[in-house]
Amino acid sequence: MLVHPGTRLPVLVVLSLLAASCQPTHSPDDPVDRDPSTEPLPQTTSTPTATPASTVALAHLTEHAGGVEEIVPIGEGTDALGMTHVRFQQLHGGVAVLGGQAIVHVGSDGTVVSVTDDFVPELTVDAVPNVDEQDAIDAAMAAFDGAPTPRGSRLAVTVEEGTPLLVWLVQLTDDDQFWPVEQEFLVDAHTGEVIRWIDTLHTARDRAIYDADQTFDLPGTLARSEGDAATGDTQVDAAYANLGTS
Repeated sequence: MLVHPGTRLPVLVVLSLLAASCQPTHSPDDPVDRDPSTEPLPQTTSTPTATPASTVALAHLTEHAGGVEEIVPIGEGTDALGMTHVRFQQLHGGVAVLGGQAIVHVGSDGTVVSVTDDFVPELTVDAVPNVDEQDAIDAAMAAFDGAPTPRGSRLAVTVEEGTPLLVWLVQLTDDDQFWPVEQEFLVDAHTGEVIRWIDTLHTARDRAIYDADQTFDLPGTLARSEGDAATGDTQVDAAYANLGTS
């Protein structure tokens, strides 16, 4: 193929989608100004080996967290300043409460410095389900838009519009190669009603625009990548702006 000297080859465009599950793991000393309801529930209610910091933290919560039936430590970590951050999960009838977590910050001298909590006091919901697990999975699959594959389910207690509910959390995925979907459905464990669902797979653009500079040497020179300012090159900037819009 001959290339006329005045002809510019099309800009080569590379796009990749970065996908990650909405059940990330966090160390206890991560920033705590986030929504605990989006964090994963502990898979077990077994209590880790007690440490001096967790003992102090649990005693503090037991004294001050009124109306909370049961709390268990689920992790801790110590930062560079020597402060230990102990994370607790609230339980109701042995079932984890969605978003019901606390972090107690214990100083190096063994005293409680501060507490960040989102406990839900005075829960009255029955923690025994009337709907079995498989029926809850079937209800979630019927509400899923796609070809669902069950990935797991567990009981949880949540508060929806001020009303405490026992729910089955049902995780479903559709591994479509172009647009994968991962969702968690909340199914009322007493009525079988699908209450709502949460997207747990997030995507982001990672655009990379290359210029072959009128040659067949691919991919060429990187002209603009995700987050870069406009280059002033009309074709490069147009490719960057329009990528992913269709």
